[in-house]
Amino acid sequence: MNGQAACVIAALVGLLGVCSPQRVVAVDPCPAARNCAEIGVQVPTGAVAPGSSAQIRLGLVQGADDHRAGGVDEVAALTVTLGIGDLQLADCSPPGADGLNPSFELPPAAAGRYRAIVQNLTCAGRAGCLCPDNAQPRDAYVNLLLLGTQTGAGVRPLPNGELLRISLHVPSDASGTLPLHLYSALDDGAPPSGAAALSIADPRAVDLTVDSASDTLNIRITDGELMIAGTTPQPSPSVSATRTAAVTPPASASATATASETPTPSATATATVTARVCVGDCDGSKSVGVNELISGVRIALGALPLSTCPAFDCAGTGEVEVRCLIAAVNAALRGCPGQPSQ
Repeated sequence: MNGQAACVIAALVGLLGVCSPQRVVAVDPCPAARNCAEIGVQVPTGAVAPGSSAQIRLGLVQGADDHRAGGVDEVAALTVTLGIGDLQLADCSPPGADGLNPSFELPPAAAGRYRAIVQNLTCAGRAGCLCPDNAQPRDAYVNLLLLGTQTGAGVRPLPNGELLRISLHVPSDASGTLPLHLYSALDDGAPPSGAAALSIADPRAVDLTVDSASDTLNIRITDGELMIAGTTPQPSPSVSATRTAAVTPPASASATATASETPTPSATATATVTARVCVGDCDGSKSVGVNELISGVRIALGALPLSTCPAFDCAGTGEVEVRCLIAAVNAALRGCPGQPSQ
């Protein structure tokens, strides 16, 4: 398996893990003296009016260079569930070929370096989602996979700084503050059904989330609070500083950015995923296993021919699109259409 496929699987398994019983382990935050990566949510500096929209930003700061292959200075895969409470996506247009809709915007630093997948944007294969079209419940969280892209030299680590912008609609009756929470092993109890605790992996597909020797996280986490107009903000100085650091790349990181990278052209065509076929069910067992997800990712990367598992060509394009991988993950999470949930 090549590095990119391994990173994708590491992230997919982070979401799949919530569907089966998980071992509960007491985990502590990353110690101040340890070299850890950081992830945080940045919110608008001013108060937001009820009934308006606000853009929040998810950011990453890699750990300090440890002069070794892999590690927290080379985070290449990130699984995140962001709790948004009563907030909703500002735009629920159907996703494009890249799997995103106008509520999600990649910054210029993303050009060709990584991709973002919103696993619960639509309700295809899910009981609820961010943009329900019938009577399904609306998810109060966003499931995200952020994955470095493959190059001839290997998998790119995610860049320092801003990773993703999310536009959210504020309810007209909102007041006070609205929390934006990154679920992790630090939380009491399990994440909401269908969500996942934060996890990270490096280009070697090594899970870096927890230091097993001390049961502490290898990534520092900063939540956000959206202030609603009419409320006096009282941010904690320490939280505010971390929040800024998590989305503003250090000077050294900016200096090492590759200027020659050019954006990957984005396709505008859309395709419909048929519900009559269980996407990713390579062996006809009416279920999708992790081994089949691995096959789908390898086909998408060109490491295996499509003939290995035509069930991943959900759009009939002769290739495995992002939406097909998402549909396969949903089938693994919820079961194939017409079959009992796993």
